Amino acid sequence: MKQLDKYRSTNVPFATDDGWKKGLVMVHVPNTSQSYTLESASPPFLVSGIYYHPLLEVIKAACQSPKSEMYHWVPFKLLYQIPSTHM
Repeated sequence: MKQLDKYRSTNVPFATDDGWKKGLVMVHVPNTSQSYTLESASPPFLVSGIYYHPLLEVIKAACQSPKSEMYHWVPFKLLYQIPSTHM
């Protein structure tokens, strides 16, 4: 229960209130004693305890931030030419 309380807290990294989610992912790993023609044919390995933040939520947070007024939303090119000195 203490771990669950800590997980729900906003004072820890990857807090659920900040939009972080905990999940798992399956990856296919090579086997040195065998070769596979397809990656999906290799043995799967399940990795749990992965924390991730959905990309759309990151973009929304960046756009809604007060600092977003300082972002450059339209691409531009800035060139500087050193003034030539005539002697």
